[in-house]
Amino acid sequence: MAHLMPVKSVAFTLPVLAGLFALALQFSTALHAQELPPTEVAYVDQDPAAQRIQRIDANDRSMRSTLEGAIRKDPGNAMLKLQNAALLADRGIRLRVARELSAAARASDEGSLNLRVVHYNAGWILFDIGDYDGAQAHWMDALRLHGGQPDWVPAAFAILQWTRGYPQQAADYYAAAARSMPQRWGDAAGVEAATATLDANQRFTLQSLFGEWQLNQR
Repeated sequence: MAHLMPVKSVAFTLPVLAGLFALALQFSTALHAQELPPTEVAYVDQDPAAQRIQRIDANDRSMRSTLEGAIRKDPGNAMLKLQNAALLADRGIRLRVARELSAAARASDEGSLNLRVVHYNAGWILFDIGDYDGAQAHWMDALRLHGGQPDWVPAAFAILQWTRGYPQQAADYYAAAARSMPQRWGDAAGVEAATATLDANQRFTLQSLFGEWQLNQR
């Protein structure tokens, strides 16, 4: 009859646990710091790809049916797939969102304006469903494909880092936005106009960062 070897339990002391937690935190911080745009440059380049797609009312069955029909007729249309990804996100069908976004990217020519539109919008779609790493990855792709310093970058990453719980990084990105586009982000009327089409949380974030930035200018 086979004898089972006793399993020895490993007891972790508090200092060991604290050390392991510190290492995990350092790894998480290092991972988070990867692939973020610099805050020291001037983001002044216009980007025709930085246009949000029109989103369909998730409760409008007629519009949903129209979109589904359009996709059946033109299954290789990247913009239709992108619109469908946004619709899936709004309907709460999150597991299909990333797949549809990947299909939209594959349907776009390499280096094309369409591909940049896909990555820019994919960032916002994923941000809206709480996939902040995915949003960051798509926005970094949009930035690289642009090849310059597109003016949407600092405000988008200010919102992203604020929402993630990194207020100092968010403030740094907002300061970069205000330096780069003072008429838009360094002026109360400009901020009001620039945030008019954003949702309430995003608008509140940028207005709060503007208020903090103003205090630091005194």
